[in-house]
Amino acid sequence: MKGEFCFLLLLQINTRMRTSLFLLCLLLAFNNHLQAQQIKDITKDTVHIREVTVTQNITLNDENAVKYYQSFYSSGIDKINERLGSVSLISRGAYAKEPVLNGFTAGQINVTIGGMKMFGACTDKMDPVTSYIEPVNLKSIQINQGPTGNKNGSTIGGTFEMQLQTPEKSTFRLETGVNYETASKGKTLFFLSNYGKEKWAYRISSVYKHYSPYTDGNGSKVPFTQYEKVNLLQSVLFSPATGHDLVFDWLIDDAFDIGYPALPMDVSRAKGRIYSMQYMSQQVPGISDFKAKVYYNNVYHLMDDSKRDSLYFVEDSQTGRTDSVYMKMDMPGWSRTYGGFIEGKTRWSERNLLSFKLESYGNWQKAEMTMFMNNLSNPGEPPMYAETWPEHRRTVSGIFLKNDYALSRMFILSIDVRTDYSLSKVLSEQGKRQFSSLGYDVDKSYNKFIKSANFTMAFNPATPWQAEAGVGFGERIPTLSEQFGFYLFNAHDGYDYIGNPDIKTEKSLNFFGNINYTQQRFKFSIESRYNHISDYIIGLIAPDYEALNLYAAGTKKYENINFARMFSSNFQLLWKPVPLLEFFNNLKYNCGETHDHEPLPMMPPLKNLFTIHFKKGNYLLQLENESSAAQNRINTSYGETKTPGFTLFHIRTGYKIQTGKSLIMINAGVENLLNKVYSEHLDWGNYNRPGRNFYFMISYKH
Repeated sequence: MKGEFCFLLLLQINTRMRTSLFLLCLLLAFNNHLQAQQIKDITKDTVHIREVTVTQNITLNDENAVKYYQSFYSSGIDKINERLGSVSLISRGAYAKEPVLNGFTAGQINVTIGGMKMFGACTDKMDPVTSYIEPVNLKSIQINQGPTGNKNGSTIGGTFEMQLQTPEKSTFRLETGVNYETASKGKTLFFLSNYGKEKWAYRISSVYKHYSPYTDGNGSKVPFTQYEKVNLLQSVLFSPATGHDLVFDWLIDDAFDIGYPALPMDVSRAKGRIYSMQYMSQQVPGISDFKAKVYYNNVYHLMDDSKRDSLYFVEDSQTGRTDSVYMKMDMPGWSRTYGGFIEGKTRWSERNLLSFKLESYGNWQKAEMTMFMNNLSNPGEPPMYAETWPEHRRTVSGIFLKNDYALSRMFILSIDVRTDYSLSKVLSEQGKRQFSSLGYDVDKSYNKFIKSANFTMAFNPATPWQAEAGVGFGERIPTLSEQFGFYLFNAHDGYDYIGNPDIKTEKSLNFFGNINYTQQRFKFSIESRYNHISDYIIGLIAPDYEALNLYAAGTKKYENINFARMFSSNFQLLWKPVPLLEFFNNLKYNCGETHDHEPLPMMPPLKNLFTIHFKKGNYLLQLENESSAAQNRINTSYGETKTPGFTLFHIRTGYKIQTGKSLIMINAGVENLLNKVYSEHLDWGNYNRPGRNFYFMISYKH
């Protein structure tokens, strides 16, 4: 409990004091370690971090996956995600990048933590669900693409599911370390501790980060790329009887002074709280892998422009005279989600395995904007107030069923269905008045019945080859921004966006197939998908509406277009010619267009990651080449510009020192070795990414 008390204090005091108390916590944890030497340690020391398991179509074991997707705890969740086969990232700054799955993003995909629904509180999507997770408390990442990801909710793009670490019984474990990066003078401190007896266990893990604005390949500081963060997860496991487990999780995440170079505003505070209680059992008659969970999470997000240039020149429409206007905006947002689910599997015949999940959740969201204006020629203007997300509540209940039928020893037929019922309502009188001015009466409730289904055939002969093909249909609920957003400024294309209360659901018909070849020293996988999305939701210019923000070029309204098409493909290869040497390659490609053959915006270009991994004894060396093709297929109506291709080289090294049951691990390396000046196509504003970045980490493990 000493360590827990210290980490709670970290959230309330200044940077220097937080760092000092963090070090004090490490000393207390080390003291606890000395007092617990008599506890039998049954963990296995290993060079590779075992906390992250990445599930992909390629048949790779956990150790290999960790080796290629994460080099050390302090790398952060974004550096893991951007190396996954079907994932790209939309970046607005150095913190909290938004995941894109085969070109799908936002409400088109499900992003969950342990099956729990969570929704950001930022209208600019500066707080994706992934930003509340750190590798030190992450157990696994599982990606299910297209409508086949509908176990965690109806979807057209897929599911990105993160699982939290679970305490280990009859185990004592301690790990702590520090990391430093030169490009941003970034400091990361982390620690975790696990103490378990026969029937219970307690685990605590935490990370503290402080990053300054980084330098690019020109040696110039990229302004507004700083951030500071504290993340803490506490978990308690209790087993009242054999085969029955109760797990209580409490995760807190606080980030401060977050800069966003691609936006006109920064974030002074981003706060997340996640609470859950889960029951797991293998003793329920007729049901295996039974799980029941209830949860609650809340998010608070405060955007402000107090550190930005707030002087604007506005032309008077009547006199033609240009006035100087000083403007400041405060934009807080709130999101609260509560829910629960029950899931399990039952074998109802020798050849049939039925999986099921019943769930329900409710979400309350609100975001507001207060604009303070000081017009030098017209002083004393009152503040302008609007609910950019009107106070809103949405409840969703759904059921998922999947049956796996073994046609023979080689063929497995899978059929799944899901249905959800959604009920949405605007709660605030302010929000109702705002939409009445746009010609809408939103005093009623909005309900939608959505559905999805998939048919898959898997071929698994007694050879290294495996194959899978299928077809799926999915729908998805419009997001709060798409349905009830009120003058949301999009810095990428320069337009204000307003929602459409009567917007239709998107519907996707998906065809997919993959082939895998798996041997001990050589493995590869290739997967391709085609999506035909009816009633595709996109922002279209609304000439009848004036812009609200001074810097907006106009107003767009979310509308349904006839359809859009998307294609994606991913190729992965692993080759181990000799025991000490491995080669890994990951190639991904996406493209999309509207019904009138216009390119869909924010489509990532062809990208490849090639890795050479060498390990001998206590030493490892990893060489990486990261290459991206140019993206010339753009949609200028959405602020896109052509981006050139680039090639980066990274070097990573590691050395371990074993002393009894303790392990000291030293990692060092350099990213962007050639100091390349570059930006990714999905980077808003095309600001430069970090230049040459040396990092050094030392960690202790027992």
